[in-house]
Amino acid sequence: MFYAYLFRSDGPNVGLSFVGPKRVSAGEPFTLGISFSNLSEEILKNA
Repeated sequence: MFYAYLFRSDGPNVGLSFVGPKRVSAGEPFTLGISFSNLSEEILKNA
């Protein structure tokens, strides 16, 4: 059986994502991308 629980959160809709390199050597510096979003598209869908 498959169960899905869907609920609406009244909290803030904020997205946070990280993008890093596919390979990292130990001791070597690397770039880590961080993206923040207020998920405005999702907010507009729920309006």
